[in-house]
Amino acid sequence: MVGLRKLCKGDLPPVSEQKTNHKTPGKITYTLEYGARKTFQITVRPDGTVSVKAPRFMKESDVKRLVECRETWIQEKLAGFPAVPPLPTRPPLKDGSRVPFLGEMIRLGVADGRRNFASLDGKILRVTTGKQNSVREGIEKALRKWYSEEAKKEFANSMERCLPLCSFIDAPPPLGIRYMRARWGSYSRKSGITLNTHLVKASRTCIDYVMIHELCHAVHSGHGKDFRSLLGKILPDWKTVKKQLEESSKICHYIE
Repeated sequence: MVGLRKLCKGDLPPVSEQKTNHKTPGKITYTLEYGARKTFQITVRPDGTVSVKAPRFMKESDVKRLVECRETWIQEKLAGFPAVPPLPTRPPLKDGSRVPFLGEMIRLGVADGRRNFASLDGKILRVTTGKQNSVREGIEKALRKWYSEEAKKEFANSMERCLPLCSFIDAPPPLGIRYMRARWGSYSRKSGITLNTHLVKASRTCIDYVMIHELCHAVHSGHGKDFRSLLGKILPDWKTVKKQLEESSKICHYIE
């Protein structure tokens, strides 16, 4: 939050509450929205969007000045997110299709069944589809459930591998799992670590990188110099692994 000087009613400029687009000298694009609020807020999201909310009494020139003062901080936040690229277009899944799991591509073996179900048999993922769904819908429902079950196990194992490397963690934080579109993981002091179920499609090395990234947020909430220094001490090649994660995400067939 950024503090604001008090203005008298005579200073209030006529403003629109509709969102408007703006750009800083450093070419950071952000949306500005005025509203019935008392504080000024900048939000940087993992998908690369930046939004600014300001009280009605604040002049647009003051908003622009405050955003420009925070430009370095915004750039650090954007650079620090383990970003998920836009979801790729994929062909319909069918028998013989290949899907990602732990950094490898495994083949689907699809058959009719009483219910939507998936289980790994060596390098083949056996999938049965119930008669109540189309084959494509049955496959996607079975995969969604299977990925969630595997993610719970893999992420718990990752936590066990990574905690000994993070001496600043006194006790394991809560670990949550859910499908997310714009980030690989998140951390909060209240709810602990939440990882994107899609991350189970990447290698264990990439999973551990995201886990350590989020554990470091227990000490540093932002992605500034101190955060990167701590991350580098634990995982010296984190930049290389981050690139691997970005590359592997290009072949992920997202199940939504």
